[in-house]
Amino acid sequence: MKKSGQISLIDAISIGVGGIVGAGVFSVLGVAAESAKNTLWLSSF
Repeated sequence: MKKSGQISLIDAISIGVGGIVGAGVFSVLGVAAESAKNTLWLSSF
């Protein structure tokens, strides 16, 4: 693979999709933590 200092369209799409999926994972964890309340330590297993 040649390093040209530019990203391709596929690279840009992959970065965008990865950001969306990553944000979704953290937002779902926040909702789960809110639902678990005092049993959060138990829900992490």
